[in-house]
Amino acid sequence: MKEGISLVDSQTDTPGVLQFIVISEGPEHAVNRNERILELSYQALSEADASSNAVTVTKATVGHADGTETDAAASSVSIEIKDVAGIPGDVNQDGKVSIGDLAIVAVHYGKDKDSADWETAQAADVDGNMMIDIRDLVLVANRIIGKDGKQIES
Repeated sequence: MKEGISLVDSQTDTPGVLQFIVISEGPEHAVNRNERILELSYQALSEADASSNAVTVTKATVGHADGTETDAAASSVSIEIKDVAGIPGDVNQDGKVSIGDLAIVAVHYGKDKDSADWETAQAADVDGNMMIDIRDLVLVANRIIGKDGKQIES
């Protein structure tokens, strides 16, 4: 999310439909026209879902400081969901989880979605939380030694 913007609530009860209530944290964080405020990441549930799709904003209402409301224009963006089936933790895509994968995660440790080389580093984000942290290292290490590694205790 944009700095100074908070997600207050979300509804995901209807498959394929997301609803958000997003606020700015004061006038210094006001949302301006054509500004990115929210980033969505999602994963196809099956190979059948791995195709080109569109994300469409059908309704967006902006509340102003004086209490008036403005309906924003509907918009959409085309996306491509890539089928990246493979072994979880196989960062280098060599068909196994090994020390080489752990080394890649380690070299990108501390990077996040705002890092200049995120497009490259993102492969090391094994848990998909948009940052390379201790959880990614532990997931890969656990897979190397044969532990499940899917859930890491905080």
